[in-house]
Order: sequence, then structure tokens, then C-alpha cells
Amino acid sequence: GTALSDTVKLDTHGPAVLTIQANPTRTNSTTTISGTVETPSDLKEIKLTGPITGAPVIIPKEQITSGAFTKQITLTSSGDITATCYDNLNNPGTIKSVSVTKDTQGPNIISFNITEEITNSTTVNVTGKVDMTSADIQKVTLTVDIQNSPLDITTINQDGTFSKQVTLTTGDATKTITATAYDSLNNAGT
Repeated sequence: GTALSDTVKLDTHGPAVLTIQANPTRTNSTTTISGTVETPSDLKEIKLTGPITGAPVIIPKEQITSGAFTKQITLTSSGDITATCYDNLNNPGTIKSVSVTKDTQGPNIISFNITEEITNSTTVNVTGKVDMTSADIQKVTLTVDIQNSPLDITTINQDGTFSKQVTLTTGDATKTITATAYDSLNNAGT
């Protein structure tokens, strides 16, 4: 009889993720994950895992251009986003991760005073202090309950103190002034 032979290739490794980044790395909701991957002919997809709404998020090979990928994701919390490439045999390749921070809490007002609690003047001085543990305080907004225009205070001293002269509408009435601090992501504190 005649002996026949054939060859088989054992393939247990998928393509590698070469780079990954998040822009921005600190957000209150969404970020864009991008990077580069090896592009062998049997590249199937990239899976993004981590604190992502709908994880895993699949990026099919049709959305990978010249080895580059981009995907906007919504975060569920802070953590590491991991990208893994797979080939047509579902072999995973070398992975890469990037850390992201989901920040939904604004800075807190720790003191707030109206210097004249009863006055016959239409202007009052407001002072307060913001908790400076949040490094990116952008502004304090003052609102007066019966007026339509909020007042932004963008100058906050290094110790967290702020002040503003507020003009009240005329007419005898109790007026409530509320102060709210915001960070660079427009998160409101308490």
C-alpha cells in the first residue's frame, strides 16, 4: 500500500494589541478608547472589557483600519479597560490595558454665609468656602430663588474661600440664595 501524509499547523496565539489609550482618562460618562493592533490576515475582532456599559464591547475587523481602532464607550465605574485581539480560531493575543476614572461627584461647599440676614438694601454680601480636596474646582454658582439669572464665581482663593455681592430684586420678601460648586466635568457638589 501507499502511505499518504498531510500537514497541520498548530495555532494557539492571536494577534497582539500594541497600544491602547483613553481620551479623556477622567470623565463623568464616556471616553474614547483607541490603539493599534497587529493585523494578520486571520484577525477577527477586538474585545474591550472592564467597567463598560454592555461589556464586552466588540470591535469587528471591518472597523480596524491599518491596525488602528477607535471606540467610544460609556463607563459604569473607574477601573482598567482591557483590549484583547482574537483571530478566526478565537485565540486571544497579547492584551493591553488603560486606567480610566469615572468622576461624578463635584466639590462640596463647606461653609456659606449671607452677611446681612435682614436688610433694607438691595445688595447683600455672600461668602463661603469650598472643600479644596477636589483639585479642579471651576466655579461656584449662586442662585436666588425668585430671580432667573444665576451668578458664577470663577475666582476662588487657594484656601477655598469665595465672596460675591448679590443684587436682589426689589420687594419685601424672604429670598433664598443657594451656592453650588462645580468641577471641570460640570459635576455639582453639595
